Amino acid sequence: MTRHKRRRKGSTQEALDARGGDIARDGIVLDLGSNRYKVSSQSVPDAYYEVTVMDGCWKCTCPYHVRRGDRCKHIRAVQGIVEKIRECRLDVLRIGDPGVVCVSCKLDDCKHRETREKKNGVSERYVCRDCNKKFTHNPGFVGMHYDPETIIDALEDVAVAKSHGEAARSLKKKGKSPDPSTVWRWNVRFGGLLRKLSNTVAHRAGYEWCADEVHYKSMGKGMWLFGVMDAKSRFVVHYESSTTKFGYDAEPLFGGSIELAGKEPDAVTTDALSGFAKGLAAALTGGKRSRTIHRKDAGIRKRHANNNAYERFNGTVKDRIKRVRGFRSELPALHVLFLAYYNLFRPHSGIGGKTPAEALGVIIEGPNKWLTAIRHAALFCA
Repeated sequence: MTRHKRRRKGSTQEALDARGGDIARDGIVLDLGSNRYKVSSQSVPDAYYEVTVMDGCWKCTCPYHVRRGDRCKHIRAVQGIVEKIRECRLDVLRIGDPGVVCVSCKLDDCKHRETREKKNGVSERYVCRDCNKKFTHNPGFVGMHYDPETIIDALEDVAVAKSHGEAARSLKKKGKSPDPSTVWRWNVRFGGLLRKLSNTVAHRAGYEWCADEVHYKSMGKGMWLFGVMDAKSRFVVHYESSTTKFGYDAEPLFGGSIELAGKEPDAVTTDALSGFAKGLAAALTGGKRSRTIHRKDAGIRKRHANNNAYERFNGTVKDRIKRVRGFRSELPALHVLFLAYYNLFRPHSGIGGKTPAEALGVIIEGPNKWLTAIRHAALFCA
């Protein structure tokens, strides 16, 4: 007769999270300094355990952590309090029209010099009183044959649904006739510029991430787009392409995400792909002993480890690229533009109708958010 080992009551992740929340709310947590904390015991009166963190590794003196090595309720209580402090420090950043700023020293002490008449409109010339630099005030669009409104209309069409040819043909109704290759060059130029702006917002990402991959075809072969997303705001922190899935090394992906975010996450949710586990362990400071929890068995029906937020993003990407053909690079310009559009401009019903950037406290102002974002990126992110 086979005897089944009874599971210890209250040892699930949900129960430990609940007990950690009870300690954080009703117990005693003292900050001793130097990343050391004193946490009261729930079962023994007037007893305390010491929680320490060093090089990203969390330790506790309680019997549960000493015996199992897992994250105990005392560590969860301290991490919950630290997370609340992190959220309180997140302020709101408003990005507005930068106005007339010197392209050299970035100061606004500028004087109007002259107005020039051109084929595509009027060009305003200024001179900086500080560095004596003469420049044309048209951030991001200097030297462009078409006006900014025409370019932005084409970029928005390409990011949402249309091909470069369809976007070029739609501009004929407005009396403009750019070539599809011109629209593609706009995609390359301004998609990369908006990606730089998106990278500057990545440091506001939270401490719970998820990662996954989506398949597409480029240059006649199958490709994979791997990415890391902030689970709460749906903000795509970092991404890269790969020619293989099962031999993929995710260390550059997680390393780039940590560099852009300026922090290591508390938890990362992925599927069982071995490249995720090896890459995350190599990118973290403490390696496999890091405080970061890796939930590497994500599934739709697993409440403690589902990756539904990223799976929804994968569906959005597939809807955009399913009709596109003829990619000529491993990471097509359309992907870069679409991901910048997803982070900065596309509202998301899962976060209350906000964009991922707005969920992180970054609000792009102005009647034309594309114009404001491009001008700001050209002056301060290029």
